[in-house]
Amino acid sequence: MLPSRFYGTANCIKPIPGDGSLSNDDSLSDSDDDVPLSRLRNQTRKKPIIILPSDSDTSDDEIVDPRPKNLKQKRAVKEKIIWTEGKMPAYDENNFNFSGSLELPEFAQELESPAELFQFFFTEDLITFITEQSNLKSTQVNVNKPANITTTEIEQFIGIVIFTSLVHLPSTRMYWSNNIGQHQVNSIMTCNKFEMIKRHLHFNNNEDFKPPGTQSHDKLFKIRPLIEKLRERLLLIPKEEYLAVDEQIIPTKARHQLKQYNPAKSHKWGYKNQVLSGVSGFSYDFDIFAGDQSNIFPSDAPDLGVSSNVVTRLTSTVPRNVNHKIFFDNWFNSIKLQVYLYKNGLLPLGTIRMNRVPNADMPTEKDLKKIGRGTMVEKIAIVDDVKLSLVSWYDNKVVNLLSAFVGSEPTSTKTRYFRKDKQYKDITSPQCVDVYNRHMGGVDLLDSLLGLYRIKIRSRQWYKKIFFHLVDMCAVNAWLLWRRKTDQYMSLFDFKLAISEHYCKAGKSISRKRGRPSISNPGTPTLSRGNTPTSSRTGTPTSRNESFTPRKRARKTPAKVQDLPLNSVRTDKIDHFPIHQKNRQLCQNDCSLRSHIKCEKCDVFLCLNEKRNCFREFHLVLRSCVSKALIDMNSDIKFTQSEFHTLDNFQKTLHIIKVTVEALCRRDATLLTADAAMKFMLRKLDSQNSTLSRLLARSLRVRISQRRLSIASTLQYLQNPETYFSEVATAEFLKTPEMVEEIYSLTQKFEDEPVVRVMDDLALDNSASSVSGDFESVDIAKELNKEIEKSLKEKNTNMRNRNETEDEANRDGGYGENDKHKLIQIEMALFENGGYRGFYLDMAYRHLLTILLLGRVLQN
Repeated sequence: MLPSRFYGTANCIKPIPGDGSLSNDDSLSDSDDDVPLSRLRNQTRKKPIIILPSDSDTSDDEIVDPRPKNLKQKRAVKEKIIWTEGKMPAYDENNFNFSGSLELPEFAQELESPAELFQFFFTEDLITFITEQSNLKSTQVNVNKPANITTTEIEQFIGIVIFTSLVHLPSTRMYWSNNIGQHQVNSIMTCNKFEMIKRHLHFNNNEDFKPPGTQSHDKLFKIRPLIEKLRERLLLIPKEEYLAVDEQIIPTKARHQLKQYNPAKSHKWGYKNQVLSGVSGFSYDFDIFAGDQSNIFPSDAPDLGVSSNVVTRLTSTVPRNVNHKIFFDNWFNSIKLQVYLYKNGLLPLGTIRMNRVPNADMPTEKDLKKIGRGTMVEKIAIVDDVKLSLVSWYDNKVVNLLSAFVGSEPTSTKTRYFRKDKQYKDITSPQCVDVYNRHMGGVDLLDSLLGLYRIKIRSRQWYKKIFFHLVDMCAVNAWLLWRRKTDQYMSLFDFKLAISEHYCKAGKSISRKRGRPSISNPGTPTLSRGNTPTSSRTGTPTSRNESFTPRKRARKTPAKVQDLPLNSVRTDKIDHFPIHQKNRQLCQNDCSLRSHIKCEKCDVFLCLNEKRNCFREFHLVLRSCVSKALIDMNSDIKFTQSEFHTLDNFQKTLHIIKVTVEALCRRDATLLTADAAMKFMLRKLDSQNSTLSRLLARSLRVRISQRRLSIASTLQYLQNPETYFSEVATAEFLKTPEMVEEIYSLTQKFEDEPVVRVMDDLALDNSASSVSGDFESVDIAKELNKEIEKSLKEKNTNMRNRNETEDEANRDGGYGENDKHKLIQIEMALFENGGYRGFYLDMAYRHLLTILLLGRVLQN
């Protein structure tokens, strides 16, 4: 932008303090307070830098050389480009099929938890490097007072920083406030420790710094190692088919020469970061703008200018000749860039500024506006054996696009509102506009995800703002990688919260209050709940003459929602101490009982008594048991994370089947209880959300439909005909004549055999003797029993409303066989239309409820 538009009519600006060299900020306190105004007034003023006006067509962000050019210097003869009216061949995606690989590498597929995905980018080596550099900087500031920061403290610092992006407070110190402080923060680290780590946080050795003016001077010296290590990890992920190059702003108002002003962005002030992103928003590569030192390009690429060199630099790692599509806006696009990318096996498309397209002679915006919305003009040219398409399309304004692989054909229609006519109309849209709009918004999507939960901790040191931005970017990339490799949904908030919890607690000791424990003086009396002075030793009233009113019995404490910790926290075997609480809460180990015992680190209630030890079971999972068994066997076998995950799913799936089979094999099991147990098993398998459970549930449904007995089909029909026809429609179910014969045979057996009434409270025996010691089996068995009881209560509501005298009268009616068949058909028709079961249908239903699975039915 022109300096006069922002800085006023005077064509000069004041220099922004800080040139990338070492400053006194490194030794200052790193609090959130503002700089005093008196210090700003006493600063010496430097001579303004005069910026010469430029008539070139370059962008505002390009580096302009203020020195006058040598007019006698011979200019290079440019090849004249001839544009003609024509059409690019109609775009067909089948002609540009993507032949690259999107499969994640093996080491990335083994990552399961959010913390593991984040650690893929923020590796342990990087944490160790930050720890070493931070300790080195502390000794450079004051050799007599080293910080002695550990890797554990750096991890906890990162965990707290991520948590602050989820819960925003006006000041950092408020997280340790007594009134609005956050327990997830103040229980991990003290405020002074946090500010000390933040003050000494460093990423490069100051002794290696090269001052400005030297050949090796780097404006991003303080943050350069962190940038390079993160880029190495990002380049390991295979890239998507559609990639976009765009710029984003790291918001800040710090005083530094790298700060940019862009009024088109939501955050107008900040450091400019140029990003290569996919349609999903994943950042595959990035380059922080550092002025003239950023104008570099690959050794095998020509110098295409400041803006186009950004694209060649970021796309240098994109695989060639596999039909990757590259999108960028008009600040990057040029004819030379299009030709270079197309010759190197990449398909480019982007908007273009018309002053970068010579001899185009395209219609102006006024000419297109006269014709109306939806007007388009396309011209083609051949440059260095590459066919280019230039399309101008008028919607609300003119849009110009330049591409080497897609033109205006085939066109599509878009609906727009015309204010003049006050109605919606369809206008024509070129194909290049549709393709550009579908795939260009990757960087904007990344910005929106970063803006949801951004780290807003303030700092006087400019490079720490970039560090916080990179932490946010790694968290978002890890979340997008999670969505790419699994179908399990987790919100970005929960994902970052899981990362924060892992870094704060997993494998770490929780901080305890320093100093002696605060206890009351044994000699001073205290007050009980009834405000009666009591002795600290006996707890009885000090005065026997005073009347003592016993307090009323307190109501049962309502159950509170308890957040379960991560598996990496609950199984780290560090500082999991049981503490006794006054009020009981529900046990969180899939248990229905209440307990006074709470885990100090996990912050959940667990049973711990002579009968139940949920505390031990909660902190031991299959992985720990298998690892201990392998150690006891002196085995060299090592399971990966994915193999442990498969074993865990296999164990959970078989456990559900085990409980169901035990319910089916009981002596008092009936067809009704068996139907409820099978439905319970299938529903539980579906809820496991694993590949093994889904395949097993699908196979069981097929086998059940294939081997369903006629009496089972009849029972399901008599329970609910709508459910019967909807659930068994795909299988072979009994037709109406067959159903009539089956019901008729059941009524005959009912007349010959005694009737056993089934009561509403019929259920399985709750004593789980066969699974004694397995508390999880007991809990699932209880849940299964509740399902069976619910099924019995819902399906036996009509059995007590029958009149015995009416039954005897109807039974002695003396109907013939043909008449009985007709009556059964009539009752079936009424029953299917929403009526009650008739006499014969109810007789058959009561007979089915008396049949035992292990009785005479299986023998017959």
